[in-house]
Amino acid sequence: MTGETPPVPTASPLLAPPALDWRGTTPVDRATGDIYFNAQDGRGETEGVFLAGTGLAQTWAGRRRFTVGETGFGTGLNFLCTWDLWRRTPEARRPGRLHFVSVEGHPLTPGDLARALAAFPDLAPLARQLVRQWPPGEPGFHRRCFDDDRVALTLLFGPAAHMLSQLEARVDAWFLDGFAPAANPAMWDDAVIAELSRVSAPGARLATYTAAGAVRRTLAAHGWSVTKVPGYGAKRDRIDARFERRPGSAYPGRPWCAPPAPRADAGPVAVVGNGVAAMHITRALRAEGVETVMIGAGEPASAVPGGVAVPRLSLGDDAAARLAVRSYLHLTAPIAPDPDAAILSLAPGEGARFDRLMARFAWADDQIRPVDAATASDLLGTRSTAPGYLLPKSPLAAPYMLMPDRPGRVTALDRCGDGWRLTLADGSALDAAHVVLATGSDLALCPTPLPVRLRWGRTVCLADPPMVPRRPVSFGGHAVATPKGLWVGSTFDKTDEAGDATADLLAKMAKALPDLADALAATPAARQWRGARSTTPDHLPLVGPLFAPERVAADYAPLARDASDPRVPPLEPLPGLTLVNGLGARGYQTGPLLGELVAAQLAGAPWPVERHLAEAMHPVRFAIKALVRGQAPVGADP
Repeated sequence: MTGETPPVPTASPLLAPPALDWRGTTPVDRATGDIYFNAQDGRGETEGVFLAGTGLAQTWAGRRRFTVGETGFGTGLNFLCTWDLWRRTPEARRPGRLHFVSVEGHPLTPGDLARALAAFPDLAPLARQLVRQWPPGEPGFHRRCFDDDRVALTLLFGPAAHMLSQLEARVDAWFLDGFAPAANPAMWDDAVIAELSRVSAPGARLATYTAAGAVRRTLAAHGWSVTKVPGYGAKRDRIDARFERRPGSAYPGRPWCAPPAPRADAGPVAVVGNGVAAMHITRALRAEGVETVMIGAGEPASAVPGGVAVPRLSLGDDAAARLAVRSYLHLTAPIAPDPDAAILSLAPGEGARFDRLMARFAWADDQIRPVDAATASDLLGTRSTAPGYLLPKSPLAAPYMLMPDRPGRVTALDRCGDGWRLTLADGSALDAAHVVLATGSDLALCPTPLPVRLRWGRTVCLADPPMVPRRPVSFGGHAVATPKGLWVGSTFDKTDEAGDATADLLAKMAKALPDLADALAATPAARQWRGARSTTPDHLPLVGPLFAPERVAADYAPLARDASDPRVPPLEPLPGLTLVNGLGARGYQTGPLLGELVAAQLAGAPWPVERHLAEAMHPVRFAIKALVRGQAPVGADP
């Protein structure tokens, strides 16, 4: 009820790209025989049907953020034209963001995408950025950011109705641009229209190239006022529409995960913390045009020297596995591949499972490339006993550095009117409408008891080592050569008891790189880093509003008798408090995507992940699980 255990896949779940024929520069879908854009004037049709049909230049005037939704991403021409128009209007120079959300069941390959968009040289600078950040065909949501985070593209890869059913957003304008209804009816059926209507803002505009009667009737049945207007070019008619119905207020997911109403525009948001999560939350909120103050003390908690970003690859498909894949692809999207500096991740002891992993993650070579043990040895300049995979886009862990606006430690958090007053150690105070607690291992300010566990990490720097690997390498730990020495890390200890970190790390290294471990055995550690990491029992972060355990115990007591009782109410969270914690040793990878999620929830923007994934990270999940088992939530009277 509060988690998912899907079957383990035996092959890659990547969505198959479409088989294409080409008429000059125009791609044609072989399955339906339909073209991706008007061969005579593709851009003119996009601007005439969709941009003018929804009145974008007038509709988004004066808006801090604006969301366009689309069915059928195709070549991305509609997105590029919308982005180009946004850049040429005053809104692009204001604090705020353009969101573009698009569903696509069969994503093009990067090569086909680039070939199709080459037909529009005036859009070439934008097209190059899109192609560079194009994700592999992993089903699910993919957030991509452009123009210094001023434009956010959220791609929904998979069947339209299912993907839209997982979307949380308030869409201001819709482009319905799937293949023709007769050739692709699933893109236009009642389920799709119902879901896009569910996430439409009151008064939302809609435009499409078709005037099919079935489409008009379905739109009207879901609250759209439909108008038939002259079509573009040789097409006689098409449809414009306006959403006249207020969206339903019922949250379609688990009621205890229902988000509170967005309040980020009601006043400043204070982000408390000094680690990578706090930095990315602050960055994402500011991208949404939200006034944000970051408060932190001391050295950034996530400033681990000599770290690497290596994805957690899994054959499973649970929430933790999905988050790992989404986060890694989001982190590496804007990075140009560099085969010469690629991190090599070894897989000691995997055996046949390694081959299954590589079959599952059949991404392009510029994302991941499997190598055998002999090739790994050549790449590293030292013997490897394990196969592995090169990661040409993986960066070294040099976190996005953003210094706090208010250096200092918050010592008290008190209600003040409709907001909060934060008192700092120096006696100064700050008022905020909303507070995000991203304080890592320090949970002193968190008013809700949660099952957070501390794990301790140690990383050592070996000075003047007799041997170093030719490239950064991961082996269950990692080794990175720097001008100051070889950084080797990182332990994951249950206690903070002193120990020989070097011996522990070299013992782990010896399982994959025995010669390197032997050569380093007598090398002293010149420096050592240690720090605490917060983790959770289910290995998922805690992201979302905080709550009173007593209130949860009272409101959700019926779940002890019937875990699917539909009568339970939406969660009433503690007002104005959001928690981000439990990122473990992967904050550098998950921090950017989780920052986008928190900013979206507070600003009322489209969520960058599926609803079920956001629900799996909600802090209330452990209290709900306890109630279902007939136990009192932590912090509630038994």
